[in-house]
Amino acid sequence: MRCTAKSCYLQVGVLSFVLLAVFVLPAYGQPRSKLDADTKAKVAALIEDLKDEDEEVRRDAAAALGDIGPAAAKNKDAVPALIVALKKDEDEEVRRNAATALGKIGPVAAKNKDAVPALIIALKKDVDEEVRRNAAIALGKFGPAAAKNKDAVPALTEALKDEDEDVREAAEEALKKIKAKK
Repeated sequence: MRCTAKSCYLQVGVLSFVLLAVFVLPAYGQPRSKLDADTKAKVAALIEDLKDEDEEVRRDAAAALGDIGPAAAKNKDAVPALIVALKKDEDEEVRRNAATALGKIGPVAAKNKDAVPALIIALKKDVDEEVRRNAAIALGKFGPAAAKNKDAVPALTEALKDEDEDVREAAEEALKKIKAKK
């Protein structure tokens, strides 16, 4: 049977509708909800891993939470766990990764009242220059949310005198970002 232009367009249209109805519409939204469930489970496991005895596990957990980004903060325990790691972990790489993760989570992390103060303390007092640098970078990524803490800008200004050049540069960039977003 030969089709005319009109009947061929009609057949293609019907076929397209059937394919859409059978294959596309049932899957619409499904991968995202599965991803959300997977992410929730992953974040919960990573929070537990931040308490592990093995520093490699803790390092990887902090880095992975940062890689998840703002979605990690949907678990109310993620940001507090990173703050604890930043403040108390003996391993400098865990502290580095925790500061970086807070920065990657961004202004959402700054909603936790302890996030900016923890980063300020790390910036001012941590013995490891990479922790100080990462803390400055994180404060910059928080933008105006960091500046809501009256000690953030003075701490970054003081960090412009840090003995480490990378810390000084990170503090300078953070100040620009905070002031540019106001």
